[in-house]
Amino acid sequence: MAIGLAIGKIKFFGISLGAAAAMFVALGLSTANPDIQIPPLVYQFGLAIFVYAIGLNFGPSFVREFATRGWKLTVFMIGMLVLLVGVGFGLIRVFGLETDVAAGMFAGSLSSTPGMAAVVDMLGNSTPVVGYSLAYPGAVIGAILVAAIGAKVLKVDHEADAKEEGMIPAPLVAKGVRLTKDFPDTAGHLYQVTGHSVVATREISDMENHRLAQPDMPLRKGEAFLINGSEKDVAGAIEVLGEEYPVELT
Repeated sequence: MAIGLAIGKIKFFGISLGAAAAMFVALGLSTANPDIQIPPLVYQFGLAIFVYAIGLNFGPSFVREFATRGWKLTVFMIGMLVLLVGVGFGLIRVFGLETDVAAGMFAGSLSSTPGMAAVVDMLGNSTPVVGYSLAYPGAVIGAILVAAIGAKVLKVDHEADAKEEGMIPAPLVAKGVRLTKDFPDTAGHLYQVTGHSVVATREISDMENHRLAQPDMPLRKGEAFLINGSEKDVAGAIEVLGEEYPVELT
């Protein structure tokens, strides 16, 4: 693992394998010495932890977005898998590959470790691992090359796309606002009143004196609050609430 992580830090034309290099080193060692074996419990436990961690990380966002665009991506991926199964079946017939090895290669081409484990469990032998170890490096390197070359050719701005998707939050700002009319709600629901992602953190008495804003504070004409959010959201909220109010932050 240490060797793999060290190799993963080496960059070729600005591209590095990262943590995936540990997998390549392990595959190379196991190929060089087939007698290297680990107890099944080790990889089964590691696989369980891997799937569990992925679920914790992406489970909430998957459920949240499934109703909007998530189902479209799911249908698309199912269609792609069906297409890949057809292509894989055709290649197996053309090259006369053994079914066990071919199943492992298919899992490796998708870099699907859980899929490989399922095939091994179903067949009751480790032959699919051979096909998996041959296809996995190509799948990872191929994905990296496609992403890198495609981004250059299509002039993709990854940072702009990430900001648009909300993956890179905008810098937060804090500004004072004085209400120019009454609102039938409280400071705790400022985001609902304005339609912008802002929060009231302080109630302002004058330019230098202010105290913590309580969620149940009424939004009355003449009251001033310090609000926090992105530059765009704060500007939009001030436009709805009234006028900007100068405040000294120390």
